[in-house]
Amino acid sequence: MCEMCHRDYVILTEHHLIPKMLHRKLRKKYKKDDLNKTITVCVDCHRHLHTLYTEKELFRNYYTLELIVNDEGVQKFIKFVRKR
Repeated sequence: MCEMCHRDYVILTEHHLIPKMLHRKLRKKYKKDDLNKTITVCVDCHRHLHTLYTEKELFRNYYTLELIVNDEGVQKFIKFVRKR
C-alpha cells in the first residue's frame, strides 16, 4: 500500500527522504541509516513529488512522510489520485 495515497494494488517504489543525489555531500553530517530512510509510495505519487519539488526543496522542506502529506499541493493530488 502506498504510504501517501493509501491505495492498494499499485506499483510501489521507494522514495528517499534525503535525495540520493545529495548523499555524497551529506555523508559526513548524517549517519548512513538516516541517509537511506525511505517511504514506500506508488509510481503516481512518487512522480508527482518530483514534479512539484526539486531535490533540494524535498531535502529542506519535505524530509518526513508527515511533512509531505500535509503539503497542500500533495493533498490535492492525493484526493485526485484516490478517485482513479
